[in-house]
Amino acid sequence: MANDIKLQESHPVDSHLRPIKVGGKATAIEIAQQGNGARVSGDLEITGNTYAEIEKMYLGSDHLIPAYSGSIIAYTMIGETAVHSLYTLTTSYAVPDSGMNVSFHAPPSGNVEIMIQIYCNVSTSGRSFYFGLSDNSTYNSIGGGYEQLAIYPDETDDTVHQHYWVITGLTAGGVYTYYLGAKISNTTGYLNWGGTGTGRYCDFIMKATALPPDCSINAVPKFNYD
Repeated sequence: MANDIKLQESHPVDSHLRPIKVGGKATAIEIAQQGNGARVSGDLEITGNTYAEIEKMYLGSDHLIPAYSGSIIAYTMIGETAVHSLYTLTTSYAVPDSGMNVSFHAPPSGNVEIMIQIYCNVSTSGRSFYFGLSDNSTYNSIGGGYEQLAIYPDETDDTVHQHYWVITGLTAGGVYTYYLGAKISNTTGYLNWGGTGTGRYCDFIMKATALPPDCSINAVPKFNYD
């Protein structure tokens, strides 16, 4: 019949990709037995939802892109449509606002970058601002190495500060929630964010970004875009 569906040269389905033929003409779809994949030659248009577990992606034939690398996997913003806020720092770590957190599923690499943005209000010179990460809205450090000096202004220079942490060794697919913690070396200093009027403060932003498996300073690139 003119519209019989066959594999190329009437081969049986096996581990090799072969095009489906309709009416004697090869289609854009190549298939193999279960577990050996499929391939579409040309554009693929999907009109419904797609669901997949991605462990690796390839650009071209041999350019491996670690799954999710560079993708923002959690994002929190406070302040766009809210009145401006102020938090008075103390000499002990505390979470300034329980909403200052990100929650995410760890990527396949187990490595993430956490970034925060906030306005540092330096009312007294010679004060150090410190930021840390907590796993609870009541400050509970995830480790001393994540409690870091953020700024040390020599005078009273306010600044919009962005701070970054890299966390490795997470369990892929596990759910993690991290909160911002902050303190000051000696009183007084403040954190500010948000505002609906002109001339107020930046939004508070906290985000988690997936990193590739090798994210140390000596990491060897696993892919290129040549």
